[in-house]
Amino acid sequence: MIFDKNLGPLRHAFSSIRLGSIEASKTSGMRLSLLSELHCPYCGSGIELAFRLPDQKPNAINYGVLRCACNDYPVVQGIPILQHVDGLSSVVDLIRQGNGHRALLQAMNLFRVKWAHRSRWHQLRYYLNCQRLVTGRDLSFEDAVNLVRKPSVFSDYLLHRYANPSFLAAIGPLMLLDRLEQRRRSAFPGGVADGQDSHAPFNGRANSSTKTIRVLDLACGAGHTSFLMRHLFPELSVVSVDHDFVSLYLAKRFLAPDSIHLCLDAEVLSPFVDQHFDAVFCLDAFHYLHSKKAIVAELKRVSKPGALWLFPHLHNALQQNMVAGLPLSPDGYLECFSCASPRLFDETEILHGLSKKYQFDLSRNSSVSELNNSQTLTLIGGDEDLWRVHNRFPASFCEKRSSLVINPIYHNTPTENTVERTLRWPNEVMRRECRGAEAILPGSCHLSQTEIRQLTKGDSVPDGARLEKLVAKFVLVPLPPHYTHSDLPA
Repeated sequence: MIFDKNLGPLRHAFSSIRLGSIEASKTSGMRLSLLSELHCPYCGSGIELAFRLPDQKPNAINYGVLRCACNDYPVVQGIPILQHVDGLSSVVDLIRQGNGHRALLQAMNLFRVKWAHRSRWHQLRYYLNCQRLVTGRDLSFEDAVNLVRKPSVFSDYLLHRYANPSFLAAIGPLMLLDRLEQRRRSAFPGGVADGQDSHAPFNGRANSSTKTIRVLDLACGAGHTSFLMRHLFPELSVVSVDHDFVSLYLAKRFLAPDSIHLCLDAEVLSPFVDQHFDAVFCLDAFHYLHSKKAIVAELKRVSKPGALWLFPHLHNALQQNMVAGLPLSPDGYLECFSCASPRLFDETEILHGLSKKYQFDLSRNSSVSELNNSQTLTLIGGDEDLWRVHNRFPASFCEKRSSLVINPIYHNTPTENTVERTLRWPNEVMRRECRGAEAILPGSCHLSQTEIRQLTKGDSVPDGARLEKLVAKFVLVPLPPHYTHSDLPA
């Protein structure tokens, strides 16, 4: 049953809608080899494939059922849902009946946003929007979030990540992943063997016997950081994890199709084998989790010795915040993450360093008393070589200049000789939340299409200094194709 029981006759009014035209995501399914790297997060037993829909690739699963000693879990659009969620058995039943399309809609309905709980009308509207999303062949990411991430302040937040100072400052820690690629190239100077990809199975072995470097993107949301990781460091294997299936569907379809996606509850035991990850990244999420010490203990178990710990945008319990969650004080974070030999940094200082000095400075070890006055914090853990100045930004973005586009927060205002692009906040709530970005983002910029083409497409020799400045000011940002309406083919 797709709708809740209290919808009454409304669910029958749409029972005749044809679902045969639902457009599957043009991405690969879950690799069968992934099963050897997982166990059930609840009972700890191994996981095996119990059922799969026919006509799928031999080594990948788009729709199937996984089984452990305690439960059956569905794989929907290549995303395993390893959670105990009310109603999830109906998704399993639909897959066993051979109806993957309805299983997808039912999974999206089980993970619907709070907006859809307001009334039966809201729930019905959300369900119909999910239908439009999964059947739409030419939707952009902007179209998708406007359909299923409601109210509009939520969709605006997801669309305009490059206007949020928490995301912008997180680019500094993310750039540290370059160290993993350097380490990989040093250990394996011959590169990846023919036929071996960056998502090869790990099976619990150390890096001396495998060329795969793995990064956990914990609470990945719609996949913006997962996209950047794979875009900037394509040799890394990114595992994108979130508790919300709809967010993972958006990530897999639009932003990070070549990551590994799993729908998990971070509050229970991790399903990964010991010493699985070379780095753990978690942006703007840890302060919302309850079992912080237990989560850190599990992350320690699944991380290799000397792994990178990258936790940007941690709310400070000693400061006011609009949506504080359950934050700790600076001293509390250092104690909680003591196993990672961490240091804390002021997020505002990080952002200004990236934009004005083109560097991420970890050389200064601030005292706890200094950090007590910081609104938001960034926690970094790893080896001693971290604590220095890093200069990869914005050069790394400029090396990938074919992906650079105008930040979606800027809107066109045609003038006589060029195009003025003006920063325009979509709503007052977002303007207040992102007020720290206004010190970085210029209020307007003048860029013609010819200039953008010269700077980003290589039609002529680009002005490298101008390109770096536009990237450092986040006027030009890397985004995947079909992110906004303007990316769609005519």
